[in-house]
Amino acid sequence: MNLDDNVNVSVRLSWRPLGDVKINDEGSLIFPSMHSLLNKGGIYRITGRRPIDSKGTHDRPARWWFYIGQTGNIQARMYKYRNPGPDQKTNIRINNALRFELERGTEVYLHVSFDMELRVGRQWMDLDTDSTTQRTLAETAALYQAYRTADPLDVDMLNKGLDDSVDREFKDAPWPY
Repeated sequence: MNLDDNVNVSVRLSWRPLGDVKINDEGSLIFPSMHSLLNKGGIYRITGRRPIDSKGTHDRPARWWFYIGQTGNIQARMYKYRNPGPDQKTNIRINNALRFELERGTEVYLHVSFDMELRVGRQWMDLDTDSTTQRTLAETAALYQAYRTADPLDVDMLNKGLDDSVDREFKDAPWPY
């Protein structure tokens, strides 16, 4: 077996806008049309832009928030956010957060990425969106970049578990999780 002593892995991806997420009169989420994504895996980013006078999770102005995830079927994942099962904690948390934000006037957008590349050593290759490991690597890279480049005073993150500071943010979130 020939294993390198050094690890050199990179991910390259671009976000493709799918459209706005809305809420109907009955309080159900409406996601943009995803017919072209039938059974397609990848990563997704849901972002929100709050009205100017809104407060974030720490009673401070936070204009933006986001959630980044990965799935083997983007269309099915959005369906689960719209109709979470009783034991699906993350789906319930995201559903509650989206409905809360939309009801207070937040503009919510859905972006996807499934044309991603992975570099191992010096060689770039297409990332396999059927591989949970490779999708998770891309999701983690996107989360880390967003986490490191976001203005912590102007952005709230809906993702849990990145580090203790993110988990503390959720403790005071205005939506149940």
